Amino acid sequence: MAKKQKKIDVRFDQKLILFNYLLSVFDVGDFNSLADILRDTPEGFDEEGRSNFFYNLKTVIDRTHLSNQQLLEYDENIVRHWKQ
Repeated sequence: MAKKQKKIDVRFDQKLILFNYLLSVFDVGDFNSLADILRDTPEGFDEEGRSNFFYNLKTVIDRTHLSNQQLLEYDENIVRHWKQ
């Protein structure tokens, strides 16, 4: 008879593929690390329509997998959808 495998509890956020991809893109280990970086970022946009989060992510996080241009394109896409 096969041994019953021990159930390992995995947090919900660890089960999400895109969430884990996001953490790897921003070179952070977990959600709390990312939240700590963004926590004090005021919501809003500049005169060019870029979010304050864009500037925070651009300057605070050392991203090796995501260029500033890609980050800008993602930010513009999010802002465009948010305004609809």
